[in-house]
Amino acid sequence: MIAAPIKTENENAPISPMFGKAKWFAVADNNGLINIYKNENVADGRAISEWLSSLGVTEIFFQHIGENHFLNLNKKSIKCFYVGEERLLFKDAVLNYADGELLNVNIHNMDDYVKKSKSRNSF
Repeated sequence: MIAAPIKTENENAPISPMFGKAKWFAVADNNGLINIYKNENVADGRAISEWLSSLGVTEIFFQHIGENHFLNLNKKSIKCFYVGEERLLFKDAVLNYADGELLNVNIHNMDDYVKKSKSRNSF
C-alpha cells in the first residue's frame, strides 16, 4: 500500500509538505481504493512509522521529510519516494508512481532529499 501526508481530510487532497506535522494521511491499496486516516502521532517519528507499517504501508510519498522520520520508515522497510516541490494531488502522485516517475530516496541518496537533524551534526 502507498501512503502520503495530505493537507485535508479528502482523497483529492494535495500532498502536505510537512510530513510529521500532517494531520491526515491518505493510503491507497493495491486496487486503488483510497482511505484517509487522522494522524494521531503528530511529529513522533517512531510512532508514525509503526502506525503506517501496521496499516500495511510499503511505500510513502513526501515533499519534505526529516532525517528521524526517514530513518524510522527505513527501519520498517517502507520505501520513500520524493514527489517534488510543486503542489501535487495524492491521486496524481499515485499515477506518477505507477509510471515510474517518482524518485526512490534511500540511504545512498538521502543527503539530497532528507532534512538533517541538528543533533546528528552537532557533537
